[in-house]
Amino acid sequence: MTGRPARAEVEVVATRAQGAHQQLTLLAPQVADAARPGQFVAVRIGGPTSAQLLPRHLFVQRVNPSASYGGTVDVRVARRGVGTGWLADLPVHARVPVVGPLGRPFPLPRDPAPCVLVGEGWGASPLPWLATVLRERGCPVGLVLLGEGDDDSPGALEARRAGVRVHPAGTADAVEALDSAARELDAAVAYVSTSSLPSARSLAGHLTDRGLATQVVLPVPMPCGTGLCGRCSVAVSDSGGAPRRVRACVEGPVLPGSRVTWRELEDGGVVPVATTSDGAVS
Repeated sequence: MTGRPARAEVEVVATRAQGAHQQLTLLAPQVADAARPGQFVAVRIGGPTSAQLLPRHLFVQRVNPSASYGGTVDVRVARRGVGTGWLADLPVHARVPVVGPLGRPFPLPRDPAPCVLVGEGWGASPLPWLATVLRERGCPVGLVLLGEGDDDSPGALEARRAGVRVHPAGTADAVEALDSAARELDAAVAYVSTSSLPSARSLAGHLTDRGLATQVVLPVPMPCGTGLCGRCSVAVSDSGGAPRRVRACVEGPVLPGSRVTWRELEDGGVVPVATTSDGAVS
């Protein structure tokens, strides 16, 4: 995590449909100043059922620290239940409690390096912003978006405006599209952000096997989002290969793909523990 997260009641200053999702623009100057690609915010749910619902954790899709009326943060809401439905329906001028930015952002190459990014569904939300930041650092970038309709999505258009080559693909030919983009760039670094654990494992494993330094977002439940409950603890290995546990919401959600113990995640999901980790994977 970069610095202490801000806690504030923020205003919705814009809302618009974005494909199957809803994009909310929040007036949140402190979050906008501190957030980095890969981090998220925790948004408290309101309405008649709010007492039964945990906060929803949404990727920061884009920030605009220099907005004329104050710094803003864009988040993308996928309607998957009562809580996200309530968020997606928020009107302009509504106010919601937000904590953020939370989590570990995508680490950036020290020196310019060709990078391939692959995203799927709501998990792709932070990738166009990441692509823009990488391009600003002199990195050649290719963005592979899985799923129909992503070719003309606002995120794809934003990436193209930043000079990023966008490769839309269906999930059936994901590996083929990814290999094509990686070869075209002679990529050395990869970033994976999907909406399902099997996709994350498959794509991160494939890229790691190709010899790319791969960072992957773990799409696992994060009940509290702050590391206090410990219920998003996942098994990883440290730089020496020794097993350890980290909290996806604090030491993640971005982790080196080669360090994640994928078999445990597939066999039993995240394992609740009482203790907490002592730091990020190194």
